[in-house]
Amino acid sequence: AWPYTLKDLEEAEHIHALRPINTITLNIDYKQKGVGSEDENAVGLSDEHKLLKNKQYKYGYKICRAY
Repeated sequence: AWPYTLKDLEEAEHIHALRPINTITLNIDYKQKGVGSEDENAVGLSDEHKLLKNKQYKYGYKICRAY
C-alpha cells in the first residue's frame, strides 16, 4: 500500500519526485504461475506448486482498521 496512484508510479522518473496524495492505493494480484521459482516460465517448479490453467481459484480478503 502506498500514497500514490498507479499512474503516478508509472509516470515518475524518480521516487523522490512523487508527491503523496490523501488516499492509500492497495494493489492485490489476481493470480500468478506458482511459488518458489526464479524462472518466469515456472520451469523449475514442482507440480504441487504450479497453478493449473483449467482450474478456477477463489480467494478473499478482509480489510480491518488497525488500532
